[in-house]
Amino acid sequence: ARELGLRQILRHIEEAPLFPSAPVIFSGDFNCHPDSEELRVFDEFPEYTSVARDIGVTYHGYGRFQDPGKPIDFIYLRGGLACRRVQRWQDCEKGVWLSDHYPVCAVLELVS
Repeated sequence: ARELGLRQILRHIEEAPLFPSAPVIFSGDFNCHPDSEELRVFDEFPEYTSVARDIGVTYHGYGRFQDPGKPIDFIYLRGGLACRRVQRWQDCEKGVWLSDHYPVCAVLELVS
């Protein structure tokens, strides 16, 4: 289901009638690791670049889980964008986390 859903979203982006050459930011919780079967769909869409692939663990379950360092949250870019910086926000203030995932933030720049 994840693989089919991902393929469907990517095809929809490709077929969008407005701004076919516009840069694309495709991000979210993909619920799979970088080396998973599901993400091999991107082999069919080589114009997309993963900018958070090596960010480390992104799901922590409010501090209860420690994954072996693999992310499940990703940011993919297509066309006209450069990533200047990507990071995880690991904020926890007085035991209150921002989310059960570490938010992944990227500084992007439009390029020609």
